[in-house]
Amino acid sequence: MVRLFIGSMSQFAGKSLLSIGLGKIFKNKGLRIGYIKPLGKDPVRIKGRIADSEAVLIKDALELEDDYEMVSPFVFDFEMMRRAITKKTELSADVIKAIKEIKGRDIVLIEGASNIFDGSIVGANALDIVKAVNAKVLMVEPWKGEDTINEILGTAHILGKRFIGAVINMVPPVETDYLRKTVKPFLRRKGVNVFGVIKKDTVLGSVSIRQLKTALNGKVLCCENRLDELVEHYLVGAMDVSNALKYFRRTPNKAVLTGGHRSDIQLAALETSTKCLILTGGIYSNDVILSRAEATGVPVISVNLDTFSAVKKIESTIGKTHLKEPAKLKRAYSVVRGSIDFKALSGILGLHI
Repeated sequence: MVRLFIGSMSQFAGKSLLSIGLGKIFKNKGLRIGYIKPLGKDPVRIKGRIADSEAVLIKDALELEDDYEMVSPFVFDFEMMRRAITKKTELSADVIKAIKEIKGRDIVLIEGASNIFDGSIVGANALDIVKAVNAKVLMVEPWKGEDTINEILGTAHILGKRFIGAVINMVPPVETDYLRKTVKPFLRRKGVNVFGVIKKDTVLGSVSIRQLKTALNGKVLCCENRLDELVEHYLVGAMDVSNALKYFRRTPNKAVLTGGHRSDIQLAALETSTKCLILTGGIYSNDVILSRAEATGVPVISVNLDTFSAVKKIESTIGKTHLKEPAKLKRAYSVVRGSIDFKALSGILGLHI
């Protein structure tokens, strides 16, 4: 049985993306797969217990029969940290036991925490785990230029023979050729396999209107039934109407952020491909705007924030790969299947399929 640890040096790098994509590919090839996220950080209550929300999502997406406790044995929270600091919690043995309890599979995918050192406080970081369960390590890193190259080479040095290679994620389309023709050969000369270069994807980087509403603590003024629509971009409307229309027409599937008093900008936004209106300053739209928004199916959200504060909250939400919507799950499989050299990866893992 092969154990493959999927890790990274940063949050939102694409670990869940690879777990879902590779899991589905392996399963479609007829392999018996397992999945576990030993140390989660995003708690959700399901069937009477706490589990990691991403682990729950992946278990369901891969249609695994294992119970939720098996795929998400531990969720790190403040209480666990407090107990660790007071020397009352050490999870290393329990984490290793949980991984080894997954038996009868051809491959088990182990999804790492935020970075390879996360979990050190409870004795369960990636370095300890992969050594204890004899796992091979595949790293996925978002493209950040030289920093990404350094992170991949540094990780390869730390992990030694357990490190099998990397996937570079969220690459701007204009830089794809550079990575394939220059960076990938450079890393290969350094002994690092790059199994895939994944372009930045607007669907995967999108966020639901509901998530924006939650992040902004906003009040929905209309079209509450459309909150699961996905927003790929956001624009700030703070100019005159003629310029705003040109600006808005260039960007589809967007949220438009503007002052609650700017009904002219709001109407202009509703004439283009706008997913939602976000009104700052705690001001509500007038009846004309709400009537037009209802007719076009565009939610209007009022927030008690100034524009600058709202933008900061939106930027901390949009562009990160949360895979909780069906459209994004489907897209995740498609993107991984089209970007990964699965034959090379399978060969290194010793899976002859």
